[in-house]
Amino acid sequence: MPISQEQREFFTQKNPAEEYDTVTFNHPEFREPVRLVLNQFKPIIFGGNEYIPVAAKINLPDQGSELMPKLTIQFSRIYVGDEFKKIINSISPFGWQSPISMIYEQYNELSMNKPTQRYALYVSESGVRFNRTTVEISASDDNPMILAKPRNTESNPIYTLEEYRGLAYA
Repeated sequence: MPISQEQREFFTQKNPAEEYDTVTFNHPEFREPVRLVLNQFKPIIFGGNEYIPVAAKINLPDQGSELMPKLTIQFSRIYVGDEFKKIINSISPFGWQSPISMIYEQYNELSMNKPTQRYALYVSESGVRFNRTTVEISASDDNPMILAKPRNTESNPIYTLEEYRGLAYA
């Protein structure tokens, strides 16, 4: 069945509802999560939590071009960046054994209580960079602490030919 010009125009139009990008940073040593709403001018409440406005530049990962896709966020040191640096510096040296969890969510004005997209990411110690004017954070979906932990043999059994005879024919 051919598609009419009206249908084509309808399906190619972007949703006119305003979209909001939010980022939540959490760590066991934080008193409370740091919640930011990007490129807004006043605090906004999503899902019952208040998000602090921050002017930021976000680079979403390219699909398929990187071996380890990373999401990067840059925001100013003024106001939010200096407070964020104090919070990061409060993490003890042994506290960095568990990474900072970062949740990136997108809301729109039609659904302020439920995100339209949600990604759980991790920030390692080397993923936070401060300079005189900006804060840059790189996050990926790979938890850096999993590689440091020994493998659990109960959850990753070793398959032998004595127990699994069908493997001899594979």
